[in-house]
Amino acid sequence: MHTLEEPRDWVFAVTFSPDGKLLAAAGDDQDIRLWNVKDLSPAGIMKGHTDGVVRLAFSPDGKILASASYDRTIRLWRVRTGTPLLTIDGHQGFVYGMTFSHDGDRIASAGNDKTAKVWKILPGRPMQTMRGHEGTVYSVTFYKNGKMLASGGWDKTVRVWNTESGRCISILKGHGDVIDDLAINPKDNRLASASRDNTIRIWNRRKRKTTFLLRGHQDNVFGLAFSPDGQLLASSSADKTIRIWDAASGKVIRTLKGHNEKIDKIAFSPDGRRLASASYDKTIRIWDAQTGKPLRVMSGHTDWISGVDFANSGRKLASSGKDGLVILWDPETGQELERYVGHKQWVNTVRFSPDDRLLASASDDRTVRIWSVETGLQLLKIRSSREVVAIDFSPDGKFLAVGDAANVKVYPVDFSALDADPNVLLEKSEASAGTRLEGFQLSVSKGN
Repeated sequence: MHTLEEPRDWVFAVTFSPDGKLLAAAGDDQDIRLWNVKDLSPAGIMKGHTDGVVRLAFSPDGKILASASYDRTIRLWRVRTGTPLLTIDGHQGFVYGMTFSHDGDRIASAGNDKTAKVWKILPGRPMQTMRGHEGTVYSVTFYKNGKMLASGGWDKTVRVWNTESGRCISILKGHGDVIDDLAINPKDNRLASASRDNTIRIWNRRKRKTTFLLRGHQDNVFGLAFSPDGQLLASSSADKTIRIWDAASGKVIRTLKGHNEKIDKIAFSPDGRRLASASYDKTIRIWDAQTGKPLRVMSGHTDWISGVDFANSGRKLASSGKDGLVILWDPETGQELERYVGHKQWVNTVRFSPDDRLLASASDDRTVRIWSVETGLQLLKIRSSREVVAIDFSPDGKFLAVGDAANVKVYPVDFSALDADPNVLLEKSEASAGTRLEGFQLSVSKGN
């Protein structure tokens, strides 16, 4: 018999890894400790819970450790590195019970809020990580086929990646300063980049050369957007103007003026008739994209607005702000429809999923959060190593690209559990746990 003396308080939970090589223990001191079973040497400490840890469970493959706590959260950890993978924050009381499904794709949990919940955890795990940038990634965008994506940022380069292999297939150089935004022409797949060197470049990716160098802005260019038909390219700048360019010739067609401060990001409506702009002057403006006439001014944020995105139906518009808010609007009336509250710091950008059911937001609080557009509830929280500026949904809505420091990570965002029969999921959960849950209310939720 051996006694492990390291924990400083009551121990509530112990468990062996599936291969029997590791022992995990946790308790009232909030930390999770790992030991090598062979020689009882320490193998790591996981810190993050803010109250006692009462339950531990390894995933079937032994790569993930889940912990349940009096702080009302379930946390998932990478066993090899001890780093946090996902925080599930959905119970209204202490979490007492927890188990993985046999395939490791779901966690069942139970708490003193009288609920049993089944969580589909796959969306919190990155499928692919692209490494190569030498500084923060400020923009990511998928190509139409979903098999490639482009990224740009602090190192002044644009990189194009194969999303399946994670391999970099092109590096585009030419800008003299940070690249803040990218856009891909839906008509011919030409890639455009906006830079703080006051220029826009349209690239021939295969030849790794600039097709057009667009000059005209008098300050940093922060935002880009192609019209849905690919004929127009809009750019926004710190010079307080929006310029509309002919995408085929690279010539400026018109300049839009009206904002009183720098203009960050812009977005075309799906029908191409309207253009939305987000500004440091705390307003969103809607413009007639064909004439440049201002149509509407929308106010609601209390700090400068960093991003805008139209729903694919065109009936909703989302905005992100440095006030930590994500706001949903009716672009026809200017009416505020919903506020998504949860980020702890600036929100840098927002994106609708292709089916308009989900809204993703990225923040300086080092998280990406995915919200239900229908209910306004947070479905998932992805933690990053640094502030997150860049996100984009794949065209089929199955993946989310996230700029995580100098890397680009692609996460599956399969929310099919929301459409599943809760009773079937409960039966799977009970079978996995080897027990039956009596007297509980069942809800099907997502890790957030």
